[in-house]
Amino acid sequence: MRRLLLLLIPFLVLTGGCSLLPHLAKRATPSPTPAAAPIVNQPKRSFLNILLHPFAGKPKNTPPKAQPLRQVGTIRTLSKDETYVIVELEPGTMVFPGGELVITATGEQPARLKVSEIQGSFFVADILEGKPEPGDSVQQ
Repeated sequence: MRRLLLLLIPFLVLTGGCSLLPHLAKRATPSPTPAAAPIVNQPKRSFLNILLHPFAGKPKNTPPKAQPLRQVGTIRTLSKDETYVIVELEPGTMVFPGGELVITATGEQPARLKVSEIQGSFFVADILEGKPEPGDSVQQ
């Protein structure tokens, strides 16, 4: 009998307390709050999405950060008709045919190159724009 009472009392307290909640809610007067500004450009997250990814923050619409240029080689030869250059690769670097490279000489407009052929530690690159000179640093 004592065990039955121990189980029955919390049950009665919980169910009796729950029936008081609607009455208490009617008595409480809500305080006026200023209207919040609408959130712009934020898609709504569904309940299922919140359950599956609870710690996912707001969607990121920011572009990726730019990586600094790294040196891939040095121009060794400029063709007589100034349409291509021969570049010596830095040790441990790689370039791929069709890849575009940049030459940023101080005080001049940047030049752009397009890798066309690779042989050993040298590669040939077509000049797309600018006026590169032998000794200029080629960057990617």
